[in-house]
Amino acid sequence: MAQKREKREEDWEEHCWEDGVRVGDNGEQGRCYDFWTDFSECMSRCREPKDCSLLRDDYLECLHHSKEFQRRNRIYKEEQRQKRAAERKAKEEAKGGDVDMLAFSIHHWLLLLCLSVATLGETDAIRSASPPYPTRSKFLRAAVLGGRRQRLMCTADPGVCSDRKKNPWGGSTCCFQQYCKDTARDPDHCGDCGRRCAYGLLCCGGECTDVRDDPDHCGSCYSRCAAGIRCSFGMCGYSH
Repeated sequence: MAQKREKREEDWEEHCWEDGVRVGDNGEQGRCYDFWTDFSECMSRCREPKDCSLLRDDYLECLHHSKEFQRRNRIYKEEQRQKRAAERKAKEEAKGGDVDMLAFSIHHWLLLLCLSVATLGETDAIRSASPPYPTRSKFLRAAVLGGRRQRLMCTADPGVCSDRKKNPWGGSTCCFQQYCKDTARDPDHCGDCGRRCAYGLLCCGGECTDVRDDPDHCGSCYSRCAAGIRCSFGMCGYSH
């Protein structure tokens, strides 16, 4: 087998080399097949048998290499295509993950905002529903809220403010500048007309009170701390 191949190589050398130039059967410079090149070079050089005057078995061998190269090249291209597709998918998933995270963050903050608004609404509703003092007196409520139309005037009869027969809330009001004043909660008329509480104090039940440290009026009038709990800075149990 080795002798046969050597003979073919000798025939090839004798035919292809003429005055140092490689030529084919057509008389032009041939792309002669080198028996020891790799299959890719073989594929690029061998197109037809006449180009290099190859023996038939050499041509068939080269043709086999060419087909093998094409097969491997198709496999390589398919692998590259799958690799690029996987990279695109990974990028899309990463981008989609960022979008999902952004959407989740937006929904999260919207939910917190809705809960905050709902909480504030409930707090306002409770404050609106609960009177700021232990009474159902519309007059007292009007005095606190500052509704001029609902204030009881005492111009014609100054005693109307303290007379329970004429005024169902008499006893906790006094006449001051034509209007009855709430002496139970008004810090400018706390306990009596014209008796003003010092700065920072509230009028709770006719007494000037520091709601910052009073356990019976902690933070606001009539907001009582539990037994044994101190009031500090207007909060029950702050120091614990």
